[in-house]
Amino acid sequence: MHGMDIVEMKDASGSEQAKRDFLAMVGHEIRTPLNGVFVLSELLLETELTDEQKKYVGLIYHNAHALLSMFDDILDFSQLGQEKVGLEITPFALRESMRDILALFQQEIVAKRLELYFAVDEQIPDLLYGDIRRLRKVMIHLLANAVKFTDQGRIGLIVSSKHAESGMIRLSFTISDTGIGIPADKMSLLFEPFTQLDSTMTRRYGGLGLGLAICRKLVSQLGGELQTKPLVESGTIFTFSVTLWSRAPGEGKSL
Repeated sequence: MHGMDIVEMKDASGSEQAKRDFLAMVGHEIRTPLNGVFVLSELLLETELTDEQKKYVGLIYHNAHALLSMFDDILDFSQLGQEKVGLEITPFALRESMRDILALFQQEIVAKRLELYFAVDEQIPDLLYGDIRRLRKVMIHLLANAVKFTDQGRIGLIVSSKHAESGMIRLSFTISDTGIGIPADKMSLLFEPFTQLDSTMTRRYGGLGLGLAICRKLVSQLGGELQTKPLVESGTIFTFSVTLWSRAPGEGKSL
């Protein structure tokens, strides 16, 4: 019995690895030509076109961008089980990094006429050390959702300090929106992979339902926990905390 159990566990583990490898391969193979469609559409929009042509090329651009986002999610999800837990500690400028991330959504925020609120606690030093790659992925996913599901009102990003000691600093990130919100009876499904809260959301907003599952895993790797709650009237707040360093924790070392 014990020998059979061990064999079954190994087979299950191999199956999961094969699934991740397949997702990674498909994602890379499809992403390459799709990226060409995206770039060429962008270049075409810079040429002289009629209004009707601009409309059609704009639709190609928009759909290519949506597909790229989905394949990025597939790649991220397939790689989560393979990545080492060790953090990649590098120096980065906190405020500049947050502004760069927000700039990715500026065009859509302006198009929707949304208000953007951004604030960083003035007591937080600007130069910090941490895994900016993982942190950036989490921020992009959460802000993308906030912008996607908000048609009017505001998007907020607040970075505050929880405590600091011996060169370490615990930061809290809060992303809020005044969008469609999350029904209380659907909260338990929110972080499940490949899950949308209802079919109408899938038809209207698209997506694979992977973004929040990816965020939860990445935040866990950063030593924090991703939490959410609906606002009283409408919208959603996501919060998470991570530990960073105000000075290099060790040259050339990976934690």
